[in-house]
Amino acid sequence: MSLIILKNSNMRSSLFIILSFFSTMPVISQIILERQSLSCLGLNMCSDQCILSTGGQIDYQLCTNGTYSLTTGFEQPEGPLSMTVTLDVELDECTGFYTVEITYVSACNEADSMTYFWNGVEGNYSVSGLPAITTLEIISDGGCEYSSTFDFVQMDVASTPCELEFFSFLSPNNDGENDQWNIGRITQAEFSGNNVKLFNRWGSIVWEVEGYDNTDKVWKGENNHGDLLPDGTYFYLVEADGKKFNGYVELMR
Repeated sequence: MSLIILKNSNMRSSLFIILSFFSTMPVISQIILERQSLSCLGLNMCSDQCILSTGGQIDYQLCTNGTYSLTTGFEQPEGPLSMTVTLDVELDECTGFYTVEITYVSACNEADSMTYFWNGVEGNYSVSGLPAITTLEIISDGGCEYSSTFDFVQMDVASTPCELEFFSFLSPNNDGENDQWNIGRITQAEFSGNNVKLFNRWGSIVWEVEGYDNTDKVWKGENNHGDLLPDGTYFYLVEADGKKFNGYVELMR
């Protein structure tokens, strides 16, 4: 028995060709061609020994002329190596957009670097503000490629509830930082019909407004008469979208 191994670095397919010679000394030779690209092997075993390119479909032939037998296997399609990608997807219910992070990429260990494209725009492995229909493409320096379009609406993804965000510090000293008490997401449509109250430590209302908007209707450490309030701890009660939110904020100039 003899074993012959031929390797071609231009393709990655593997074909198995078994030739049986019927004689007094049977000999079986196995020829393995990796990434075989020829359309026909010139072995002249019989009249139909050609190996066809099948794009990954099974290509099986058995021919014999009484002396030789030839069996061909199958070949994989040419082209770049493929990847398997795992994503972590989260929906921001306030904006309706998605944050997507690539958590795992397999079958591309030879890559030193990868380039990511989200809907045709180059980005990082983690991107925010993506629409429900998103196409991800990955190209590596090792020859691997990946491309897939996702419909996140049809997927079971995590979500961040649309809630208000409150900051616990206010420093109205005109230095451009924390000069007013902004409430995160208060300008979303569902929160526009809001009521905001500020209380001092004795439970008295010191400031109140309807339709807080972080611009014209915003607390800057004053009472409703425009007088400066002393430094200290104040407590808020915000009613918006049928919900009540309460907590405290430190006023320090």
